[in-house]
Amino acid sequence: MTPLVLAAVAVAVPGRIWLINVGGEGQLHVGAIFATWGALTLGDWPGWMLLPVMTALGFLGGGLWGGLAGSSTRPCSSPGSSGESPARTCRWARRGRGPSG
Repeated sequence: MTPLVLAAVAVAVPGRIWLINVGGEGQLHVGAIFATWGALTLGDWPGWMLLPVMTALGFLGGGLWGGLAGSSTRPCSSPGSSGESPARTCRWARRGRGPSG
């Protein structure tokens, strides 16, 4: 339940400043893959050491996956859900205001 809530927060918080994060589910999955790899590879470590390492690997995997989209050369290329043009959506994102502002 907690990973799903954190994925929802990862979409809701940027949404408050009119930014769009559509990769929350992918970040969750890639982070889970990294953490699972750590658990399978380092399974003989004691639990008190393995759990923080798995958590760090999960954060690393999700962050790398999100960084792929964040480092794209055209971050404002897709139109918003209101049907606006990509250029206008990009101007909103740069100003940090919504369509009404």
